This record gives sequence, structure tokens and C-alpha cells, in this order.
Amino acid sequence: MASPDTFSIPVVTASAHEHAWVTASMHATSGGRIRYVRCVSCEAWRVDVDAAPGRPPLPHTRVVGADDGGKPRTAGPRTR
Repeated sequence: MASPDTFSIPVVTASAHEHAWVTASMHATSGGRIRYVRCVSCEAWRVDVDAAPGRPPLPHTRVVGADDGGKPRTAGPRTR
């Protein structure tokens, strides 16, 4: 039983996961190399740009197409 002098600790649950991006395709532009990347867990898509050689790619668009706001997709048949 809790003491009247203690407080409950709120439980925080994450609604999204950390995306694991893989490059689906890429091409060169005048602003740098454009990468079309997708998450292997939830199949969300994003466009990244490699603006400077030797630097990590930067997100160029917001994440689109994630199921349930970025939650990993459960195993099962894919529908398209």
C-alpha cells in the first residue's frame, strides 16, 4: 500500500518506434544526391538528401505512409 506522502510515477508509453531506414533508390541532383528511403518495420517512406560528401543524409521530407503513426507492422499478409 502506498504511503499518503508518496506520489505515483506516470507510465509513459511510446506510440512510435525508431525507424530503420534502408535506401530503395537514389539519384544525383544539383542540390546533392536524393535518396528514397523506407523503414523495414512499418514501411514508412521518406526522402533524404546527401548535401555534402562524407556527411550523413538529412531528411528532406516528413515521414509518410507509416501504419498507425509509425508503429511497427505486425506480421501477416501484405496487401497492395
